[in-house]
Amino acid sequence: MNPKRNVKKVESLSFSFGVLFVLLMIIIPLITGIYTYNQSISDHTEYISDTLRHISAMLKNSYTENDSLDEFILSAGTLRNEFELSFITYITASSDNSQIKLLAEVTQPNDTADKYQKPSANYFKDVSPESTQLLSEVAEKGSLVSYSDIFEQKYGEALICYTLLPYNTDSGIICIGTDISEVKNRAFVNALIVALITAAVIAVIGSVYMRYIGKRCIMRLRRLSENIREYTRIKDPIIADNIRQIEKGNDEIAVLSQQTAAMMAEMQNHVNQIMDISSELFNANEQAEKFSKLAHIDALTELENKMAYYEAVNRLDNRIADGTAEFAFIVIDLNYLKRINDECGHNYGDTMIKKLADLIRSFFHDYSSFRIGGDEFAVIIEGNMSGRALTLSSNFQQLLNEGSSMGYKIFPSAAVGCATYRAGIDANVKEVFDRADNEMYGNKVRMKAVRKN
Repeated sequence: MNPKRNVKKVESLSFSFGVLFVLLMIIIPLITGIYTYNQSISDHTEYISDTLRHISAMLKNSYTENDSLDEFILSAGTLRNEFELSFITYITASSDNSQIKLLAEVTQPNDTADKYQKPSANYFKDVSPESTQLLSEVAEKGSLVSYSDIFEQKYGEALICYTLLPYNTDSGIICIGTDISEVKNRAFVNALIVALITAAVIAVIGSVYMRYIGKRCIMRLRRLSENIREYTRIKDPIIADNIRQIEKGNDEIAVLSQQTAAMMAEMQNHVNQIMDISSELFNANEQAEKFSKLAHIDALTELENKMAYYEAVNRLDNRIADGTAEFAFIVIDLNYLKRINDECGHNYGDTMIKKLADLIRSFFHDYSSFRIGGDEFAVIIEGNMSGRALTLSSNFQQLLNEGSSMGYKIFPSAAVGCATYRAGIDANVKEVFDRADNEMYGNKVRMKAVRKN
């Protein structure tokens, strides 16, 4: 073999490695940084969108058409402070959605402005065709989170949740926005750090290869490279032991090989630690799910509590909005609780509440049962089975009546009311509940169990 020719091959190979690592130091950090930036923006946007929807639901549930704008502003101001939002506004749109009118505004206060305010004058303002399209989508879907800003970035760069909330006879819309410029800044900084770390890692690896490349080490480096590639593919720790056995000595390649084998072993330890941590995180998630379920359970009766009830009502309201609702309400209220508490003590009163809850759980075991007040319960029957609600209500009332012959201090006495959702007539869940509640109260009157206090 010609030594000069071999030297030229080594030099050519060294140059090729140099060009390769320069490209890698540019391309891989760039791709890694872009991916990290986009992923961070996507994760934060999804989390912020869910948060804004939750806040909109809270504000919508706390506000009715009979409330004044001052009450809306007070509730909105509390939520804005609690969640550190940029602004909450309440607007109404013209019939063709080409104009908007600002009804109320809650923004980040400055040194001269009031903390919460209403606009000095109500007026309609023209909006862009893109905003018109956005308002139409909000009217169609009921709620929408978008980067589109009908306020022309008056409040800065924001992610905004638009939610329908009728105002008098007009179509009112809650607009809740939060500044995302800081999110983008953090995402850029994180992406830059990841890119720099990636470039640094590639630079270290490249410098090691470039420093020790030569005619006498090409084959050994190739063998080492093949071992590393095989380890990357199958993650077998035996490969690290093979490298230690093959590359013995005190020269640079032997040292590099021993260090690589040690790194593989350390990486394997890290992988094992990560697997252990993943297992612990999985167990922690399971515990979190259990705690979340407990947060929706009433401690006294072990039925679902008021929080779970509100979530069910919100879900049914959404189904009413999209035209897929089919449900019925059964409302149950314990009779003579005050008399029992006065004559037998509150502990006995709690016992009667639990007895009634046990009857409800047993009788309505296929349906969702809630404790929505001290002595008031609700059962929601969904789907095709909602047509049986009236029969179930009547049968349960009969069960209570038969049992109460033993005395209301022994067997719970309660009044029952029932109402079924009427598509196209009932505008929301509350109207169905109110009809069931009114029927329950009428039955309570007939049973002469209405409280006198």
